[in-house]
Amino acid sequence: RLAAPRRGHGAPLGGLARRGVMLRCLLAGAALADVAQARSDNPGTVEIAPERTSPSDDASLRRRQGRRQGVAGRLRAQRAWADEVGFFQGLPAVRAVWSRTARYTMLGPDASIAQSVERLKRDHVPGLNGTTVGDVFRAFDEGGCPIWLMGGVVRDFLAGDEPNDVDVAALCEADQVSQIINNAQWHPRKLPVGKAQHWEVGDKARPRCLEGSPLGAVSFFKDAHRADTSASMLLWSVGHDTLIDPS
Repeated sequence: RLAAPRRGHGAPLGGLARRGVMLRCLLAGAALADVAQARSDNPGTVEIAPERTSPSDDASLRRRQGRRQGVAGRLRAQRAWADEVGFFQGLPAVRAVWSRTARYTMLGPDASIAQSVERLKRDHVPGLNGTTVGDVFRAFDEGGCPIWLMGGVVRDFLAGDEPNDVDVAALCEADQVSQIINNAQWHPRKLPVGKAQHWEVGDKARPRCLEGSPLGAVSFFKDAHRADTSASMLLWSVGHDTLIDPS
C-alpha cells in the first residue's frame, strides 16, 4: 500500500527510481572505497594542488629575500671588520701607543685608492700560472687570515702612482700563513720559518711579487719606539676599503 503524497515533497519514488538511486549510491561507495584503499597503500603520499601566485607576488617575495640577504651580508661584514680591528688593537705596540692615535677611514669602493686596489687584484702574480693577486687575497681570507696592504704600496696608491712591490700584512700567525700557502700549492714561494716570519708568493725577480709577514711580526707593531715614517705605517684593509693610519 502506497502512502499518499506529502505536500511539498512530491510523489514517492517508484521501484525503478529507487533502484537507480541505490545503484548510484553503490557506485559512489565503491569509488570512495578505492580512494581509501589507495591512501592506505601509500600513506606518505599527499596530493596538494600547486599554489598559484601572481607575478607581483613573485616580485615582492624576491624583494623581501633580497632585503634579508642584504641585511645578513652587512652584518657579516660588520663582524668581519670588528674582528680585523680587534686583531690589530691586540698587538703590543698598538695597545701601548697606537690605539690612542690610530685613525680608521672607510673610503668605499669609489675612492681612487679602492679602484687602484681592484686593478691590482686583477693582476697576475708572476710565476703562479695565471693566479691573480685577488685569488691570493681570497685564499687568505677564506683561510681565516685577512690581508692588509702595508707601507709603500698604500702610499703609492694614495699618490696615484703604481707600486713596483706589493707588501702585505697577514692578520694571523705565521703557522696559519704557511698552512694557507701549502694548501694552495703556490710555487715559487717562501714560507715563514722560525724567527724569520717574512713570506713570499710568486717570482721575487719580477715586479708585483707578493711579500709580507704576519702583522704581529712587523717591528713597529711590536715596539712603538721602532716606528719609521708615518707613510711606512699606513695600512689598507683589502676586504673593507678602509685606510688605517696608526700614527
